[in-house]
Amino acid sequence: MNIIEDSQELYSVGMGICQAIKDFEVFDLKQFALLNKNGNKPSSIQLASAQIQYDLCGVPWSLQPENFVSGTVDPTCTAIDSKERGNMYYIDSTSKCQYSFENADFNVVDEDNFSLTYKSKQVCALDATKKFKFTLSGQCS
Repeated sequence: MNIIEDSQELYSVGMGICQAIKDFEVFDLKQFALLNKNGNKPSSIQLASAQIQYDLCGVPWSLQPENFVSGTVDPTCTAIDSKERGNMYYIDSTSKCQYSFENADFNVVDEDNFSLTYKSKQVCALDATKKFKFTLSGQCS
């Protein structure tokens, strides 16, 4: 058994770090980080009942209206900003900031696929013993 190949080491992405290493392979995430980007504003993913705004490789950013794709900030966002700033935010359908995230764990799925998993700074609304997790998947092509 080769312990190095069997281990699943996770590398943190964010805070200006936009590369991860698995065994002897370097994964450059700069192009992936540009997906869904809107100029200087963070990337945005629209879900059925929420939106995710993130800056994959960036440092935690302020929740000011000019930083949001939608251009509006609910008071719940200001409360999160003052205590638990992140580089990813989960915003519900009423524009309230539910969760903030800081950095992602990078994991190689196979030779062409990887995932980035974020864990919220806040506990889940329905279960205070758990954190909210969000995973982005990427494929090298």
